[in-house]
Amino acid sequence: MGGCYPVEALLHSSLECLYNKTCLDLILSSIGQSLEKIDVKVLQLKPKYGMNETVQHMIDRLFVDEWNINYSHLNYSKKCHATDCSYSFIEDFHILHIITTMPDIYGCLTIVLSLLIPFIIDIMYRVYYRRTQIVVVPDVSAEN
Repeated sequence: MGGCYPVEALLHSSLECLYNKTCLDLILSSIGQSLEKIDVKVLQLKPKYGMNETVQHMIDRLFVDEWNINYSHLNYSKKCHATDCSYSFIEDFHILHIITTMPDIYGCLTIVLSLLIPFIIDIMYRVYYRRTQIVVVPDVSAEN
């Protein structure tokens, strides 16, 4: 295959030459003497995918032929020795949740303000009271 970039050509090509001994020998002879000591074997055909499966398809399936799913929380906890366990989930937007949350927020705000407002008013009163009490000191030099 060909492409603008070598990686594109690789992704669109298949590995069918690796299933044929003659083609594989031709590739090895063109590479040169450096691979003489490496034993290269012809791939065995998997009936599930075939020889003309593209490299992109192999990557998409993560080069896994079969997923064997075995859910065992006991085995997981034995192997991982987890010290902390948590989970998360995605919840859809519900208007009912907002309607029930608003009174909670209002109630909390009412309690906080009922505790803070008397304290703030007391501070403002003290500041105002101190400003109004100006001490007048008589000028001694003006009397003489």
